[in-house]
Amino acid sequence: MNDRYVLMKLILCSWSIFSSVVSEDDAVAIRRRLVTDSLKDYVVNVPPSSNGTVNVSVNFYLQSMVDLDEREQTMTTNGWLNVVWMDPALAWSQTDYNVSDVSYKQKDIWVPDLVISNSLKPHKAMGYDDLIVFMFSNGTMMWSPGDLYKTECALDTTYFPFDTQTCKIVITKWMMYECVWLNLLDAAGVMTSTGQNSVWNIAEISKHLEHSYPPYTPNVVVLIKLNRCPSYYVLNLFLPVLFISLLIPLVFALPMDQGEQISFIMTIMLSFVVFLTLLSDTLPKTSRHVSVVTIYITLLLVISALSVFLTILTQKVSNLSDSKPIPSWTRKLCDYKSTSYAGATERLSWTVIANTIDDMFMFVLFILIIGINITSAAVVAIFSEAGLRLSC
Repeated sequence: MNDRYVLMKLILCSWSIFSSVVSEDDAVAIRRRLVTDSLKDYVVNVPPSSNGTVNVSVNFYLQSMVDLDEREQTMTTNGWLNVVWMDPALAWSQTDYNVSDVSYKQKDIWVPDLVISNSLKPHKAMGYDDLIVFMFSNGTMMWSPGDLYKTECALDTTYFPFDTQTCKIVITKWMMYECVWLNLLDAAGVMTSTGQNSVWNIAEISKHLEHSYPPYTPNVVVLIKLNRCPSYYVLNLFLPVLFISLLIPLVFALPMDQGEQISFIMTIMLSFVVFLTLLSDTLPKTSRHVSVVTIYITLLLVISALSVFLTILTQKVSNLSDSKPIPSWTRKLCDYKSTSYAGATERLSWTVIANTIDDMFMFVLFILIIGINITSAAVVAIFSEAGLRLSC
């Protein structure tokens, strides 16, 4: 009894496996026959339009933001399109073929000649000959060409490195102006990105139709909003510049007779020149948008250069001979009063005047440096879209 039961189970299992293999073979054969029958009288170069216009719906999916070259003002992205249209010439009845979908190679059927109009690469047909195009029985075609897109992106680095950039990818038709009409595949859909970039964070992706002039036909425009991650620049640029700027007034606290004032302030001034050079290697060469940080470091460079002049001036005053008469306005400026040290009375000299001028310059420069730092930070915090932040 048990042997008969086991034998029956083996027969049923074998039959089910054989039936599934046969059904799969039948489905493959039906699809082959369908593709062969549908392409017999099919003309690839003729658009599948009954009223002269093919409605092509487009969506863009961003896989990753590869690079944003600030000097060249270009954006490189990795993504693909989802393109849908109707081709009635290839439609079939499911009762005749018993399949709901089939696939064609791109070279065998008509596909819209779409291009990225703001691409910096040579314009070429999207996809490739062997790329699969899916089709459903009602004539709906689904084509998903992907690529590495390099497009132009005009950057506004006014509030670098707390800036927000908006780059766009413009999808348009190349030659078929009259027979192809572009639409959004999903106007309210949300496109996703799985790739991460170490410098830029993708804040928002949106799309809309934009009419070109001429030929007054819509283009699909994909807007990619990016927030810069500023922590690297804050730690390696802003904080060093801030701390070095606070050292400028201290040049007037050094003793004049040691001869270290000029070398100290010259070192500070050269450090600002180095920071400006590093900054120019990062930012685009444009006069339309001048970065606040460039103006900030340039002002500090001007103040350090002015400090060199003032240091030389005070040292010149300090080395004047005591036989040279002191003007009355200089006495009033110093507000000099006789003081006694160890029972001796110190008289007014050019060295005392130079030390007094040093103290005055140090106080004024401290106020000026602090004011510049606070003003620069306030401008970025108030007017920058992203505001002051360390995270992305």
